[in-house]
Amino acid sequence: MTLMKWRGHVPVLELLVLLSVVNVADALYFNVKEDHRCFLVDVPKQTTFRAEYESPDTTDVMVTRRAKTIVAFYEPDPTSSNNKLVKKEPTSQKGALSFTTQQNGAHWVCVSLDSSNYALPNDASMRFALKITMGTSHEEYQNLAKKNQMDDLHLEIMKLRDRVGAIQRNQDYAK
Repeated sequence: MTLMKWRGHVPVLELLVLLSVVNVADALYFNVKEDHRCFLVDVPKQTTFRAEYESPDTTDVMVTRRAKTIVAFYEPDPTSSNNKLVKKEPTSQKGALSFTTQQNGAHWVCVSLDSSNYALPNDASMRFALKITMGTSHEEYQNLAKKNQMDDLHLEIMKLRDRVGAIQRNQDYAK
């Protein structure tokens, strides 16, 4: 009888193991076709977020035809119902782009293929990984510390101040 109960819980255990493995993943790979893929980030103003990307498919037909992957940031436009393009950059094989929001609301991070110079095959797609993180990166803090000749204590105080400010902005925005 106890064996029957245990067997009934095996799928739950497998599901928990699967979920714990999924949480370990750093980024999600997806295919970008001729269209685009967009991801919503709903944040308060003065929030910095980073889009870290990797495009491992750099040796196939996409590269030989000189197709470029574009990452674009959009923010709400208070004067119309459309979103406004605020930053658009072609990507390399691996890198990161940062953006600080100027308004509250839904911001979009979009990935698209720019094939304006060449026609791509109908089934063309490029594998792309995207990881969106909030806040300033460790490298950016280190560069700022070197630039301003800060010691470790002042750098940690600045990080804490920034973290507290971000928490306060998120609480105010959530109200």
